[in-house]
Amino acid sequence: MNGVETGRPKFRVEWKDGVEHLRLPAQKAWVGSAVLSIWLLFWAWGGSKAVISHYQDAMTLAWLVVFVLVLAATAVLLVGQLVGVDIIRVHHGELAITRRAGPFARTWRYDTRMIDNLRIDMSQWAGEDTDGAQYVPFTKQQWGTVRFDYGAETIHLAPHVDAPEALQIADWLRRRLPVSVSC
Repeated sequence: MNGVETGRPKFRVEWKDGVEHLRLPAQKAWVGSAVLSIWLLFWAWGGSKAVISHYQDAMTLAWLVVFVLVLAATAVLLVGQLVGVDIIRVHHGELAITRRAGPFARTWRYDTRMIDNLRIDMSQWAGEDTDGAQYVPFTKQQWGTVRFDYGAETIHLAPHVDAPEALQIADWLRRRLPVSVSC
């Protein structure tokens, strides 16, 4: 009998430096990444031609600064779309969410005693694109199926996961957070 293979979770639970953490890769946006790659190549080619042909102009330095900043920001966004990952860990009374794009990372730290109302919400994001969950390095996730309240703010985790996987992630967090967090 040939059965249907069960779905594999997108996240992995790993150990690093003696601390368990959950690793959730960004959803790959292949078409967007391809368009961004082509744009990046044309930007680099056109910008280098402009700088080489006008190297003695007074505005060249200003153009070069803008050119390098846009080039770097686009490259980091592309790296985030291709190899981005969110790393979630609970250790010593702190929940840390690290958003990593290759060698670049930013971490948000939350006191576990201040976390409240851990929940799952599968409602769609009301944004203009399909789900509002594009991976953007250095920014907090603006939509996700796993959520919790932290003071007057709602923190979102785990975009692009189905309900069973969101339940697994929420269960993983519940086992590590204070009992008062669960609702």
